[in-house]
Formats: sequence, structure tokens, C-alpha cells
Amino acid sequence: MICRPDAERDIVEAPALVEVVADVASGGLVGVGKAAVEAGGEAAAKSAAAATVRKLTRWGWEGGAKHRAAVKQLAKEALSPITHESVGGIIPTAEEATEMIGKGGGKVLRVEPGHAPGVSTHTYPHINYVTKGGTKATIRIQ
Repeated sequence: MICRPDAERDIVEAPALVEVVADVASGGLVGVGKAAVEAGGEAAAKSAAAATVRKLTRWGWEGGAKHRAAVKQLAKEALSPITHESVGGIIPTAEEATEMIGKGGGKVLRVEPGHAPGVSTHTYPHINYVTKGGTKATIRIQ
């Protein structure tokens, strides 16, 4: 059974399922469609619905303006290596940084703990990565 996200909790029985709904971002309902149900049954429809759900990040909704700006910041190209002390004023976790680097077309090279003072300016945990265009970069992580 699938429950709609309203207070009345209308329940749609699986055999009569025509549309699976999921749009957490707006609190509204977006139909995945009859075709998904007919093509692969209820499991396929639920899978298709899950793919439409956007994740809320510390930079706003995935795909939103602030989140796109954060991804763009990490994808920035330059002639010399770049160090990002934060992304949009927020120090990301390793998981958050890795996800945004990937969305920007970059590739994580390695995750490192902070280096000893004098060895490097990166005395904090960080990720070394390469942008889509080949720029080497570092992002500070929590």
C-alpha cells in the first residue's frame, strides 16, 4: 500500500494502483504513470517513483539553485590547483563532497587526514580530486 502525504492518509490499494506518487520537494503529488505499473508491476512503479524524489542537502534541494552553485564551485576549472576551504560557507562531509564532485564530472583521487604543519597547508581532513577538465583541486571536509 502507498500512503499519500496528506493528513487524511488516503490509501491506494496495490491492485488498483494507477499512479505512484512522490514529490517530496513540493509536498505535492507527481504521478509516475500507468505505463510503469503496466510495464513492470508495482515494484517497477515504486522504483520509478523513488528516482523522482530529490534529496534535501545542506545546500538546499538537490538540483536547486544553491545546490547547483555548490556543485559548480567544486567543478571550477583553473590554471593552477584550487583549494576549497568550504562550499557555499559550509564544510561538507566526505560523502557530501564526493557526491558533489561526481555530479560536477570530477573524480576523487584520495581522501586524506590532515598533514603535519610544515608538510602542507592542508592540516585538516580533505579530499584531493580532479575536475572534469583536469584541474587538480582539494576540498576541506569534516
